[in-house]
Amino acid sequence: MRALQFSRTNAARTVLKYPREIRFAGFSSAAKEKEEDAGKGSLQRQLSHNKMNERLAHFLTGRTDVISARDRGTSSGVWRRQNVDLNFSFGDWREHESTFRHFKHLTPRSLIQSSTFRRLLFPDLFVVGLTSSFITWWNMGILEKQAGKDIDTYVAGHLIELHDFMITLPTVPFTLSAFALGLLVTFRTQSGNARYVQARKDWGAIINVTRDLSSRIVNRFPCEKRRAYGVKLVQSFPYTLMYHLTEDGGGASKMVIDNNMTAEDCEAAKAKVLRELLEKDIWANPTDDDRAYLDKLFSSDVANRPLHVLNEIRRINVLSSNEEGENSLASVGNPIISTGIDGRILDLMNSLGSCERILRTPIYTSYTRHASRFLTLWCNALPMALYPVVGPEMTVPFSLAISFIMFGIEDIGTRVEQPFNILPLWQYSDVIKKSCEQVSAHGSPFR
Repeated sequence: MRALQFSRTNAARTVLKYPREIRFAGFSSAAKEKEEDAGKGSLQRQLSHNKMNERLAHFLTGRTDVISARDRGTSSGVWRRQNVDLNFSFGDWREHESTFRHFKHLTPRSLIQSSTFRRLLFPDLFVVGLTSSFITWWNMGILEKQAGKDIDTYVAGHLIELHDFMITLPTVPFTLSAFALGLLVTFRTQSGNARYVQARKDWGAIINVTRDLSSRIVNRFPCEKRRAYGVKLVQSFPYTLMYHLTEDGGGASKMVIDNNMTAEDCEAAKAKVLRELLEKDIWANPTDDDRAYLDKLFSSDVANRPLHVLNEIRRINVLSSNEEGENSLASVGNPIISTGIDGRILDLMNSLGSCERILRTPIYTSYTRHASRFLTLWCNALPMALYPVVGPEMTVPFSLAISFIMFGIEDIGTRVEQPFNILPLWQYSDVIKKSCEQVSAHGSPFR
C-alpha cells in the first residue's frame, strides 16, 4: 500500500492536497514501502505507481472516497466507504452541470463509483434479490405441479398461468401505501439534508470568524511572541474540532480502530494522531511554553479540546489587555477592542455548540426505525405483487430496480443525518491554516 498525495494538471485540477489514505474501485494506498530492488525493478514499480495515480485522478471528479477507521483494513471497508464531495473548482462545476450528466450517471463505471450502490448491494438488495428469486422459483414450481389446473392470463403480451397455491398479492395495497412510504422516506431525507446544510453553514462561519480573529490578533496584540502563539491557537481550533466531531478525523488520518477497543482506547488513539498532526503542521519547533500548552491540551482530563483552545485564546486576550493598559487605542489595551476579540471567540463557541447539537441529537429514532421497517417489508413483499403483473422473467429485475431507488433515498438521508462524516473537514481546516499563515506573513503595518 502507498500513501498518495496527488494532484491534477490544468485539465485535471487538484482534488486532494491533504495526505490521507485513499481507496477507490479496487485500488488501495497506504504508507510507502521500502524500495529494496534497484535498476529495472525499481523503475517498473515507479511506472506502476504513476499509472495508479493517473487512474485514481481519472476516477475522482470533485470527490473522494473515505473509509472509516473501523472499516479500514477489513473486507467490508471496500463496500462501506463513502463519497465525500471536495471543494468544487470551476472545472468541477462545468462537469457537474454537463448536458450528458444523466447518461454518465447510468454507466456501469458510475454505478461502481456510487457509494449508495455499493452500500445497498449487501445486505439490502441481496435480500430483496433472494426474496424475489424464491417467489419466482416457488410460483414456477407450483405451475409445473398444477399443470392443467391453471387460469390463463396475459401479462405484457405473454400468456402465463396463475394458481391458488402461488405466492401473490394484489397491487392495490402497494398502490395505496406507496404514497405514505414516499412521504416517510422523503421527509426523513429532507430533515437529514437540513442538518447537512446547517453543518456546512457552521463551518463556513468558523472559516470567516477565524480569519477575522487571526487578523485581530496579528494587528492588535503588542507582543510578537504572543501574536505568534495566538495565531497557532486559531490554526489549531479547526483541527481539534474536526477530531471532536468525528470518530477518526473524518477520514483525514490513517488511524485504525479495532472493534475490540474501548471508548477510552479510541480516544487515546485519536489524541495521539491529532497531536502528531498539530506538532508537524502548526506547532513545529515549539518553545517550552508551546510544549507546556500541548501537554495540557492533551491531558486525560480535557474532554473538549476545541473549547480548551478557545479558552486559551481568551486567556491570552485578557493577559495582553492587562499588560498593555488603557493607553493605546489601537491595541487590546482598549477595552472595546479586547471585547471585540472576546466577541469573535464567542462566535466560535456558538458554532462549536451548534455542531455538537447536530452530532449529539439524531432525527427522532422511532421515526427512523418505523420508516426502516416499513421500507424493508414493502420492498420484500413487492415481488408478490409484481409476479402476476410482469411475469417470472421480469419480477426479479423490477424488484431490484424499485428497491434500489427506495432504499437509495433512505440511505442518503441516513448519511446526511450525520454530516461531519461526509464533509471534507480537513479541507476546511487547511483553508483556515493557510488564511492564518497569509495574515501572519502580511503582518501589522503599525509595527
